[in-house]
Amino acid sequence: MTERPNITSIFRSRYFRYGAALLGLAAVVATAPPAFRYVRASAKARAAIADVRAAGFPVTPDEWDDYYSLPDGAEINAAPLWISAMESLASDEYRDAEEALQIDVPVEWANFPPGRHWPRERAARAHLARYVQAVGALHEAAQVGSPCRYPIELQRGMHADYSHCHRMRLAARLLQLDAFMAARRGDAHRVAKSLHAIFALARSLEREPSPISQLLRITVAGYGLEVVPLALSHISFSNQDLSRLQTELEAADYLAGLRLGLIGERVLGIAAIQQPEQAGDESGRSMPLTYTLGRKADLALYLECMERYLAAAGKPWNEVSETREAVKQMVDSAVSGSASGESRTR
Repeated sequence: MTERPNITSIFRSRYFRYGAALLGLAAVVATAPPAFRYVRASAKARAAIADVRAAGFPVTPDEWDDYYSLPDGAEINAAPLWISAMESLASDEYRDAEEALQIDVPVEWANFPPGRHWPRERAARAHLARYVQAVGALHEAAQVGSPCRYPIELQRGMHADYSHCHRMRLAARLLQLDAFMAARRGDAHRVAKSLHAIFALARSLEREPSPISQLLRITVAGYGLEVVPLALSHISFSNQDLSRLQTELEAADYLAGLRLGLIGERVLGIAAIQQPEQAGDESGRSMPLTYTLGRKADLALYLECMERYLAAAGKPWNEVSETREAVKQMVDSAVSGSASGESRTR
């Protein structure tokens, strides 16, 4: 009777050892390309991040928060003045009152210029009388003219509280209405004062390195810009008021603000790629291993794209359009190359 081999003898046989070695070699051959790509992408991402820091720009949310600061030599931070002036506008009572008013100032100004009867005038007067202190506080904050550093905690990344930004739309619309009513009374200086306050409110965000803040800055300034032509066509301003208005319009550099917003966007993108479990929520959910292995390549590609966008910021539109197309082609190429690489290693 033939004796059956036991399991120990099978593991000790040279055929088993040869087979195990071949399987190990096959595993190494299969995983070497993605491992090599991971190492190369990691090195590229580290170098890109080092370049960002060397240029003096933030990489992490903590660095982002430190980057947002007052300019050297600034003696006053005017942000608390603006926050205090907008405090009464944060209530549900004010939001309900503004919604009930439903006055589109540019449309009403164009259809009912000063000197023509306006059916909504009594309601507008009552609204302004109710919030006259808020308008006065906004005018006072504008007169200070100092730079701002709002108390936003940018180290929270995507979870930062932008409540000060949300109130600015309400404040700008209130000032716009005040300018319209002053124009109907023939008070040119009051019109100029409210327009100045709108532009000063927008300017208070000029140092905030966030895409949300910079886009809102343009929106707030837009409330002033859309009524300036109407004011100029119906009001005779003093030379002093006209000079200040011209200076404000010429000094606004919104392209520089958009570049500042991209700097903040890059921080958010880096955080989303490196810690995706914290980008969308704070639940701490883990990500799959496949994403963990590929995110270094994603980070390297993202940093290269953002560097190109930042270099194009402020340039003529045709150059910006060319950069956008070049980035799109670069991303498409990377995606197709990644897909083909994965298929070869399956």
